Amino acid sequence: MLEIFSNKQLPTTTFLFVIALLAFSPPIAYIFSIIGMFAISNYKIRLYEPYFIVFGFGAIFSIVISGSSHPLFLYEESDFTTYYNNYHDFLEYGFRAEFFKFGKGVEVGLPLVNYFLSLLINEPLPYLVRAAHLAFQMTLLVFLVKKIVSFHKLDKYKAGILLALFLLFFKFGATLNHLRQGYSSFFILIALFSTKRMYLYFILACLFHVSALVIYPLCNFLLKNSNKKFLIIFIISILFGSVGILIVLEVIADFIKSSDLAILGKLVVAFSTALDQEDVVLSFKRSLIASMYFIPIVALSNLLFVLRRKHLDYELNVWAMFIFVMGFSYIPVISTRILAPIITVCTGYLYFRAFVLDSDFRQLKYLVIFFICFFNINWIFSSSLHYYRYPMASVIPFYYLNSLFEVRENVNRFTLPSEHDKPVENPYR
Repeated sequence: MLEIFSNKQLPTTTFLFVIALLAFSPPIAYIFSIIGMFAISNYKIRLYEPYFIVFGFGAIFSIVISGSSHPLFLYEESDFTTYYNNYHDFLEYGFRAEFFKFGKGVEVGLPLVNYFLSLLINEPLPYLVRAAHLAFQMTLLVFLVKKIVSFHKLDKYKAGILLALFLLFFKFGATLNHLRQGYSSFFILIALFSTKRMYLYFILACLFHVSALVIYPLCNFLLKNSNKKFLIIFIISILFGSVGILIVLEVIADFIKSSDLAILGKLVVAFSTALDQEDVVLSFKRSLIASMYFIPIVALSNLLFVLRRKHLDYELNVWAMFIFVMGFSYIPVISTRILAPIITVCTGYLYFRAFVLDSDFRQLKYLVIFFICFFNINWIFSSSLHYYRYPMASVIPFYYLNSLFEVRENVNRFTLPSEHDKPVENPYR
């Protein structure tokens, strides 16, 4: 295998092969590129940089293609409908459209991006707009990885593993649906790992979603705190706080409903639905699924204790995240939305800390293969939304490009059916 990698002509051949996979089957291109990134980083091959660029290109573009395969305007609950209408307003009215639409006029970040896209695309093309937003987010993801590489002073091989893990665990469906908070999550994380201009990135995070005022210090504590005493106090506080809020839930819900504060206004729906049993059960299931990604890290820590009599230094941080998510799981979407930067964007960093920095766990490659096989491939084949608009493969090269240019005018979100009333039926399954 190493002899094959050492062939100086292979980067060009590999690049053409990745292009062919992207043309005929983006999911296979994604899997091939991710495995390639791990292979070149673990074996520390020659010509590392050309291979890194080729595999990184393949993984990133396959994610953009996958994100564009999800349908829009199916449900009333889809937040992207509102954000596309905002784009369409700029398309129709130009600079006269409303910039101060969200967050009581504070959250101008997304309208500014939509205004820029209205100048760039200049057509009512929602899927192309969505693809552009995902491309912007992928750019921010790469910039975030660069910040973490500088923060931890990583060599190029560890940097490759870090980027591969980020791309492996990035939940682009959530960051695209909750577009304002998706952008805010990236800027929160960039601020956390920046030594310069961190306040600028924090302000940008707030301009996209004012919840960054609360989320930033919490994520800063969970991701960077190394004081075990403080982490234990936090965990105990969450357990007692969860029970306490549950006892006075109705009182808190009434207070938030009557509040006119922008940051509290976002909690109205969450606390109102917390009084509905069906919504609570659904929220618990979603929180449990989100928390499943924390379990292998805890399992690794216990395995290391058995083998080496030493727990991971990062184990308590992960336990704190798990308990926070599950402790408030009875309040629909609240715990997963508050920890959105970690759950949707930064899960790869947690695995990097646990399996590379803290333990140098040599079986990392086997764990990666496990996740690719049992999580990502399962997601691709089982999710009705994934590759809904075009198939996962075709004999026609770049068969998915035409679907990006589907025209759609302003959409009335509240005329769309509820996701509870209309099950998704994927036409290609």
